[in-house]
Amino acid sequence: MMKKQNSWFVFDFGGVLTIPIKKAVRSLCSYLSVKPEQLSMIFDLFNGENSPLHELERGRITEYEFQQQIAAGFPEPTATLLLTKPFHEIWFSCLRAEQRSLAMVNECAQRGVNLALFTNNVIEWRPQWVKMVDLEQFDVVIDSCLVGTRKPELEIYEILKDRLSCEYDDMLLIDDSPENIEMAVSLRMNTILWNDADTSLPQLRDLLGRATAADQQ
Repeated sequence: MMKKQNSWFVFDFGGVLTIPIKKAVRSLCSYLSVKPEQLSMIFDLFNGENSPLHELERGRITEYEFQQQIAAGFPEPTATLLLTKPFHEIWFSCLRAEQRSLAMVNECAQRGVNLALFTNNVIEWRPQWVKMVDLEQFDVVIDSCLVGTRKPELEIYEILKDRLSCEYDDMLLIDDSPENIEMAVSLRMNTILWNDADTSLPQLRDLLGRATAADQQ
């Protein structure tokens, strides 16, 4: 089937093409021997506009600088454990691909849908996460750390619109972050707030069926 010129499925990476982030965080807590609420408290401290995590995703600080700032919030021996190996080695031992989501991406590609990958990610993490997806299935890949801005900032959505050469209402954003979805809705993008593969795949499959049926008319 020929690809439509102005219709795009835009996939987030973490939490959509992987297992839910909360599930990975539970594994991280187990590795660090901390309670989930302790880890949540630390990350809540870094949830501002210029938080270490956000600056890492903008490519403005290194992974090790991020680790140092996070480790400072924990007592020993957890603080030292956080610094014993690169964070990506720890994190990607906890974060696994969601094979059902990847199969859906493959089905979308096979049915001629234009596909974009739209991710908040980290320079040092790229060798790990690109092994988990087939980037050749995506016509466009936008990685926050390579463009210096992250979701839900307007600038990265404008970059997406420019790269896709279409209007926002010709896009379907599939993302697990309510904040990212809220920005997309304000721009009149179509959206799926992804919970997990069990509950969200049927909605995506229904929209895929509608999109390909319309293309055949």
